[in-house]
Amino acid sequence: MKELKHLLFILLLIICSGCLEKKIPPIKKIAINDPFKATMVKSQYFQISGEKDNIIEGKEGTLLILPNGSLITAKGNKANGDITIELAEGLTLNTMILSNLTTTSRGKLLETGGMIYLNATSDGEQLQINPEKPIYIEIPTNRVEPDMMVYQGIRDSMGNMDWVKPKPLSNSLIPVDIFSLDFLPNGFREEVEKGLPFGTFEKPTDEIVDSLYYFQDVYMQNLVSQLNAINRLTNESSKDIFLNANQVNSFNDEERNTKDLDTISSSPKTEYGINPLKIKAIKSDGFQNTLIATREFQRRLKVMFKICRPDVLDIYIDNLDENMWELDRLVAEVLVDNRYQDDFLSFQKEKKTKVAGTSINSELLKKHYTKKMDEAKRDRERLSKKLTEIRKIEEQQLDSLKKEYQKVLNKRKRYRMQSYGFEQTQMGWINIDRGTEVKDWNYQSLELTVQEGANYDKIFSYIFYKSTNSLYRLNSADNITFYAGDAPAGSMPMPKHKPAVAVVVGYRGNKNFLAIKEFETTTLKNLNIRLKETTVEELNQKLSEFEINGSENSIKVDLNDINQIAPSKKEKQNLDDSYKFLKLLREKSFPSDSSFMRFDRVYQIELQVDTCVSNVRIKDEIMETLPEQVPML
Repeated sequence: MKELKHLLFILLLIICSGCLEKKIPPIKKIAINDPFKATMVKSQYFQISGEKDNIIEGKEGTLLILPNGSLITAKGNKANGDITIELAEGLTLNTMILSNLTTTSRGKLLETGGMIYLNATSDGEQLQINPEKPIYIEIPTNRVEPDMMVYQGIRDSMGNMDWVKPKPLSNSLIPVDIFSLDFLPNGFREEVEKGLPFGTFEKPTDEIVDSLYYFQDVYMQNLVSQLNAINRLTNESSKDIFLNANQVNSFNDEERNTKDLDTISSSPKTEYGINPLKIKAIKSDGFQNTLIATREFQRRLKVMFKICRPDVLDIYIDNLDENMWELDRLVAEVLVDNRYQDDFLSFQKEKKTKVAGTSINSELLKKHYTKKMDEAKRDRERLSKKLTEIRKIEEQQLDSLKKEYQKVLNKRKRYRMQSYGFEQTQMGWINIDRGTEVKDWNYQSLELTVQEGANYDKIFSYIFYKSTNSLYRLNSADNITFYAGDAPAGSMPMPKHKPAVAVVVGYRGNKNFLAIKEFETTTLKNLNIRLKETTVEELNQKLSEFEINGSENSIKVDLNDINQIAPSKKEKQNLDDSYKFLKLLREKSFPSDSSFMRFDRVYQIELQVDTCVSNVRIKDEIMETLPEQVPML
């Protein structure tokens, strides 16, 4: 019986020992007495959740992708809850020396591509990597060298490093979420962030940045139409002329700009660069888990944006079931005269193959791509139609206002014409002649200068002739100098030696400004005006003094009408800024490549051009002048 109890006790101990939790010894970055402890590269710590996928990026650019379930406990169970990731990056020569991260293996020197220290714990418990769901690590480098290996580091108590157990780097592609990739030209997002706000776009969300890239030509065309509409309305209705003189207006510079805009406002010449709609088509769910959804393709795409030809991108889109290195080779063969051929030769040496464990049905995917391209074109057409409809409504409203205002101007001109040259006191036949009697009117010049006029959003200057109770609005090209009639003469028929009043109204933000100055015609030909801030009530009260001869001679009526038609300085500046913004975005999307051919190295040819279109034209011209056999480097 004693022996049976003894056996049962031993069996219980065995069972209980199996119940004891298995422990993994903690992984330490350095020993306590490591002589390089003070200069060792500092660790970065990240808190992640074990219940979801995680992406970590170190300060030096190391990328860690930890799929849900990639970390496990000593017993092989999935690590849940809060997890601490420790990362140290030894990527620079200075860091390697100070940390004594010597690159030797069994005493032999190694060519390093950078090294990191990585560890994971949960509540102080050491975790390990699940071999069925490995962590993806990407170490930044300026150039990926072939035949690189992954080594495991062993550091002794004296701080000596030995790199052992070399394993070849995997050449298969690892797809990521395609929507996490950057498929924009270099600098495009930064240009958007600097240029916003634009229209209704305030913050650079992904949707807004993508929209400005995909549909930039639509936004440019809409802006050009706005400028044309403003020019037309301003030219036709903003000036108070005496007879049929040529009008001068403050939009002359913008009118010239618009002519320039018209020459570049059509859709980008995508036959010489990457069509943004193609990028919209491939950045979709249908291309998840293909070579398109990889960081390797993202690197290649960044180079493709610099090349003035679309067929390079098509090579990858049309051959998704091929090894990536084979596609790199095809591209390099296509770019025989291009400076970027070296980039793709380097890509080829990486020997990247396919996405592991996937089989791509090329025909179905090509149909999907065609479908997404059609959708992108329809999206573009819808946006263009929507903006056109909005602009059409706005133009109709402005056109209606212009017609009503033109009626006021016509009444004002008729009144001035009826007052021309004489005052009538008798009934009966009336004769307007060029007799010897001196008339009360003649052509006179008048110039009015507003001090600091450029600082105001809008300024309107009027002359009110007291002898006839008639009104005339002076013209200006710069909101500083205002003149009677039209430039360059700057004169018009006026009553001679009669009392008149100059009235100047200015606006800046929500503030109103006013100046009133009496003078005698003919005697004074140059007026200098300084505006003073006033309230709305004071402004209305002062202007009411001139409400004595019908609406056509009312300053209040004229201000109400012209304020709705004439664009403010701020509005014109916003349009100008919008044009510059869209032009910069286009330059980022279709960057200039001023030395795209190898001929610049062989023949010292300077290629200073602005666009991909110019590059292709210059290339053709140079090809005609070069000898038949051109040595390629």
